[in-house]
Amino acid sequence: MLPNLRYTSDWRSLAFLAIAYFLLLFPLLYDLPPILALILVPVSGFQSFCVWVINHNHMHLSIFKQQWANLLLNIALTLPRGYSATEIVSSPIIIIITFITATKKTGWDRSLQVRALASDASAAIIKANANAARESRSPTSPHLSNQQQKSIFLEKTALGIFILAMLAIGGVKVLIFVLLPWAIGTVCLLGINLLQHDGGHHESPYNHSRNFTDHLGNWFFFNNGYHTIHHLRSTQHWSLLPQGHDRLVKPYIAPS
Repeated sequence: MLPNLRYTSDWRSLAFLAIAYFLLLFPLLYDLPPILALILVPVSGFQSFCVWVINHNHMHLSIFKQQWANLLLNIALTLPRGYSATEIVSSPIIIIITFITATKKTGWDRSLQVRALASDASAAIIKANANAARESRSPTSPHLSNQQQKSIFLEKTALGIFILAMLAIGGVKVLIFVLLPWAIGTVCLLGINLLQHDGGHHESPYNHSRNFTDHLGNWFFFNNGYHTIHHLRSTQHWSLLPQGHDRLVKPYIAPS
């Protein structure tokens, strides 16, 4: 039985995922001219970030109708990012890292710059994962279902095998063409998340997030710029967010 998409617009998600794999594996199999390699690394990092967005959407509303297909997709979404797809459900790294980074100063500091975010990214990631591991053992922490735990085990196993296979194929090139794009994708994730939440009025139902409504950016990032409506309707498919934004958010958001 072939898997069925919930929404046909997710063919774009699958196409972006396929491109991410191509960008990771192609330079391991072929020797590239230095100029092409220099261009490929940031492009691959950008694509890794796009997979972060796809994964985020998938965790809120699974792409396929069949459970087995979503389980395989979880594994496929893990490898181009170097991070378990399902684990962000119990350890939302995007929120934890931003909180740690942004609250290093007293309160929520709007003057926090991307440069400071980038310089602290490695330490923040370590702290975020340590905090997530600690919180996951708390009695008050939401527990993952058996299906989710099974998925995490398969994702991490597949990631370990994937890394070993890439090392066998590409050797030290893995550091440049795999680990570096993974890092770029993660740092992009942190920076975008900061832009979307920095300076927001967190008590407000409509002004807690910053929205970016340009067509081109949202085409590449699967309407992630419509962030307020995503918070209000987290299980709504990304293709429907612009309409939801215009109807439920735009009339109520502050001009600034």
